Amino acid sequence: MSIAAQDVVASLEASPFGRMEPDARFALARLARRIQIDDGDYLFREGDAGDAAYVVASGGIEIVGRLPDGQEVVRARLGPGALFGELALFAGGRRAASARALGPTAVAALDFESLRQVLRTWPDAAFGLLRHLTEKFLELERAHRAAIDSIPDDS
Repeated sequence: MSIAAQDVVASLEASPFGRMEPDARFALARLARRIQIDDGDYLFREGDAGDAAYVVASGGIEIVGRLPDGQEVVRARLGPGALFGELALFAGGRRAASARALGPTAVAALDFESLRQVLRTWPDAAFGLLRHLTEKFLELERAHRAAIDSIPDDS
């Protein structure tokens, strides 16, 4: 399976980068590294350095974490247009989970310097990304509150 540049542009249009002006999206697509992975293969593993953010071009990605006892937990299943791996990229940290292919999968990898270059040239493009990150944090906050609210009160 090969990933054509127009497929990367289409996946970016369906992602949070879809809010960018077209020239910014095309520049990002040109800078993106195209990666193909087979069913069940890992794109990255929990604990790896966060060296890129990814957008699913085709196929799917499963985000998998490990509990303290080593048991795997599927945190999310992502399809075309989904952006993932961006938190470790911006925080400069390690991956909090692993990313595994669900069937033959193609992704566009966006390293920090490429993304920074596009955002410097088109600063308004940062607002779409900031909105996505804010929505992601709010979703995590809601899930956290729901988990706390579900704890039985033993008093």
